[in-house]
Amino acid sequence: MDLLLLRHAPAADRSDWAGDDADRPLTPEGERKARRVLRLLKPLVKAEAVWTSPWVRARDTAVIASELWSLPLRTQAWLAGGAATPAEALRQLAGAGDLVLVGHEPDLGELAGVLLGAPALALRKAGCAWLRGEPTAGGMVLRALLPAKVVLALAG
Repeated sequence: MDLLLLRHAPAADRSDWAGDDADRPLTPEGERKARRVLRLLKPLVKAEAVWTSPWVRARDTAVIASELWSLPLRTQAWLAGGAATPAEALRQLAGAGDLVLVGHEPDLGELAGVLLGAPALALRKAGCAWLRGEPTAGGMVLRALLPAKVVLALAG
């Protein structure tokens, strides 16, 4: 299985947001950054679908990925911030094909750590981790850890 763990792009600042945290949208710059980074990542994507958190900032990032990569999009409640333990996430991934998961920190980083049999990874906004192997505890290897800043710098 190829698994791309993608953290949502920059969203409205928590301290400036009066609504529910789940409703915080991407900033205009966050949307532009997501488009630039995701366009550049396209050659690496070996997925059958994009699964996303229902939270607005993740869903909006996932919609961009789905459109740019021509992949079907599916909302997964367990990808909402704090909704699932890594063990529950492993159960959701069992038997799935190659995927892109769009979600939040620290959840994605903790899931990556469990899959790698290592400490949690830190995923920056609009950054991703590319893993390959079996979706079991310690069953995957890290192919690449790509912060958005690095992706953009490599593109020139």
